[in-house]
Amino acid sequence: MKRKKSFKKKYSVKKKGSLFEDNFILGLFSFLFLSFFFFYLFSFYPLFQINSVNFLEAEELNHLNEDAVEDLVKKGAVHNLFFLQSKSIFLFPEKIVEKLILEKAPIVKDISLKRVFPDKIEVKMKERTPCAYWCSRKKEECYYLDSEGVIFEKIVNFEKNLPIIIKEKDEKDYLGKEVINKENLKKVFFLEEVFSKNEEEIVYFRIFSLEKLEVFFKKGWRAYFTFLQAEKEWENLNLIREEITNEKWEDINYIDLRFEDRIFYK
Repeated sequence: MKRKKSFKKKYSVKKKGSLFEDNFILGLFSFLFLSFFFFYLFSFYPLFQINSVNFLEAEELNHLNEDAVEDLVKKGAVHNLFFLQSKSIFLFPEKIVEKLILEKAPIVKDISLKRVFPDKIEVKMKERTPCAYWCSRKKEECYYLDSEGVIFEKIVNFEKNLPIIIKEKDEKDYLGKEVINKENLKKVFFLEEVFSKNEEEIVYFRIFSLEKLEVFFKKGWRAYFTFLQAEKEWENLNLIREEITNEKWEDINYIDLRFEDRIFYK
């Protein structure tokens, strides 16, 4: 008797991915999508691209070239990201651009940049005010000097009625840098004021050192002061002026007031 053969169908079972793996892939995809979305939004979306620069209190700026400052602001706003240019307001580096403007435009005394969303930069700045001329020994180079002793603009013509200060040593000066400290500059202004009240017109001041400041007058005579004792030396000049007759005073060539116990004149 023959046995019947039984055939069993073989089944292969395919394992399903775990729930964790599915969620991980979905989360990774979502993360990459959102990262790209926000990167594009913050870096390249047109709404947030800087397109205007507004100056506040611009009526107080008399000499400053606003176009030059605006160019520096827009230049500082440009970033290269993956071979693409971005002017995103989110990436604008205020402090770095402020420093750049102070270096490139010495006439700017103070500056503050502010981002105004979505696409504007507000600029508030103050320019330097000239209070004297600062010149080389032969007057080949002259600059405007402000009250802080900083030179900020090269000049050709003496259009303003300002004191002229000549430095005896021809050293290299740099725009935007202090060339004379404020205390010494105050002594120059003090002498300018007191001689003006006494109707003595000053042609120029010449700085030799802290111990020697020459004041040259239109009448042809000179006086030598020190920065440290300028006020006291002025008082001594008044005392000796009372002792010298007008006729003899007309022949004075110079008066040296730099020594406390003696006054030399010729």
